[in-house]
Amino acid sequence: LDYKPKSGPFMTLSELRLVPGMSDDILEILKPMVTVYHTEDKVNVCLADEKVVDALLIHYTSYSGCADPIDPEDTEAIEELRTEVTSNCPDISEIATAVNVKLGIQEEVDEDDGSGTAETKSTESKVSECEIQFEDLLTEDNDIFKITGRGSVGGIDSKVTVIIDASNSKASKWTTLYYQAD
Repeated sequence: LDYKPKSGPFMTLSELRLVPGMSDDILEILKPMVTVYHTEDKVNVCLADEKVVDALLIHYTSYSGCADPIDPEDTEAIEELRTEVTSNCPDISEIATAVNVKLGIQEEVDEDDGSGTAETKSTESKVSECEIQFEDLLTEDNDIFKITGRGSVGGIDSKVTVIIDASNSKASKWTTLYYQAD
């Protein structure tokens, strides 16, 4: 390269064109599958797309060092773990505990909730043997919003998708990170 690349995340999809070997044809194939609109290392799994949740679960089992890696082709196992995630939203600790119990790296214990009925729960959401904690991959925050609108402009049906960074408390300071008009 005739220049020194920045040391940081991509800010726009068009920056992918700066990668040696990237062509417009390859970029067009990648565009529907790539986003660059958040630099947060954590995911709000309660609001994330199923594919994002699935990828996070596969990542966790592959790199935690305490769980057997899930085969990305094992849709049944992934579906079961995703169900554990969504059924325990929005509590991050409960989500992490449920996933760890389902993976068999944490045991369930019966707790009396005071009403005379026992609830099956684990006492801790983190597992000391794990190099990566599932709970540490999650967030409850959501500063990035996707807004999709459909309408007709000049007799042509259109769809506009906008990604907005709403991390500033003043709406006038919100920034558009990405938009697409179809």
